[in-house]
Amino acid sequence: MSTSVELAATAAGAFAGAMGTDVWGLVRQRCAQWFQRHGTPEEEQAILVRLDEFQQELAELPEDEREGAERFYAGRLAKVLLPLAERSPDAEAELWQLIEELRNDPRSAEAGVVINSGQTFKNIKTGGGDFTVVGRDQIRGRKA
Repeated sequence: MSTSVELAATAAGAFAGAMGTDVWGLVRQRCAQWFQRHGTPEEEQAILVRLDEFQQELAELPEDEREGAERFYAGRLAKVLLPLAERSPDAEAELWQLIEELRNDPRSAEAGVVINSGQTFKNIKTGGGDFTVVGRDQIRGRKA
C-alpha cells in the first residue's frame, strides 16, 4: 500500500507531465473537481492559480529545458497536493483514480508518438482554400 506522500508525488509528476501536452485542459478540469470536493474554496482557488502559473511557465521554456522543469514543478506540486490527499480515504482513492485515468489516456503518450485529437469538423466551407485550426496548447511529438 502506498503512502499519501507517494500518492502526492505520483500525482504531481503525472500532472506536471501533462502540462505540456494537449491533455492538460482535461487534467486541469478533473483536478479542479477533486479540489472542490476535498478542499476549501480558498484552497481550490489558490491551487488552481498555482497550477496555471506552473503550466504557463513550462509553456514558455525551450523544449530542452522542460524535462528538468517538470521535475521541479512536480516537487512543488506534491507539497500542495499532500494535505488534500491526507484528508480522507475518499480523497486518496479519487486521486489514484485520476492518476489511472491519465495513464490510460492515449493523448498523454510519450513524445514522438503521433496522436489523433479525435476532433471532427463538418461542413466547413473554405472556398477552395485550406482550413487551419489553432489552439493554445502545445502538442509535443513529431508530425505525422
